[in-house]
Amino acid sequence: MIDLGLVGVRSYSFTNENSMKRETPLPHVFVAGASRRVGFETVKAFRAKDYEVTCFFRNSDDLGGVEATGARAVIVDAFDAAAVAAAISDAGPLDALICTLGGKPGDEPRIDHIGAKNCIDATQAAGVDRFLFVTAIGCGDTWDALEEKAQKFLGPSLAAKNLAEADLFASGLKFTVLRPGALLDDSPTGDGFLTQNTKVLGAVTRADVAAQLVRCLESERTIGQVYQVLDRSKVRTVTPYEEKVL
Repeated sequence: MIDLGLVGVRSYSFTNENSMKRETPLPHVFVAGASRRVGFETVKAFRAKDYEVTCFFRNSDDLGGVEATGARAVIVDAFDAAAVAAAISDAGPLDALICTLGGKPGDEPRIDHIGAKNCIDATQAAGVDRFLFVTAIGCGDTWDALEEKAQKFLGPSLAAKNLAEADLFASGLKFTVLRPGALLDDSPTGDGFLTQNTKVLGAVTRADVAAQLVRCLESERTIGQVYQVLDRSKVRTVTPYEEKVL
């Protein structure tokens, strides 16, 4: 453990054979909320593409999986703005920040807004201009696509994510927002796709969302864009849609 001398921040770093042998700098991304679910899948996806990855999460008990990927982990409470800013600024030169923070229904206060806003502010302060953000179908102009039952159940979470999206849109950062459908823990299918149709519903694996994040970062066409993310075999509306080609 490396003590950075900062309240709320502890750092752990790991290397693998590929990163030790490589002489040129790796592209470097920072993943916020990386211990599990979409965040952890995102760490794995970028490491598989040979990116350098720094990430943060709250609980050091979750280090095992991150350690195996070769990523560097920083233990941070995303509600602590100063700790988030310190972690991002101390990570070194970054190509992008990827925010996958999300809470559970009933959580208060909402990490979906407060934690994401802290990441946006810290990204700006660190002079990083690229920001990818995972929210959900139901945000913004996709609200009407949800069934009434889902609106009631997810309403508070989506309201918080809406506030965070608005903060990002106003930030001046080069953003891309991905709004996945219902998230699955299944193995990736490779059939994930992006669309800007606001009426589609369906599901997608967390790993396939992570794969789309890699694609978005590697395409300048995605800057300033908002996409819905679904699996071709799991679309459950008859609404015609167009897949976006990057």
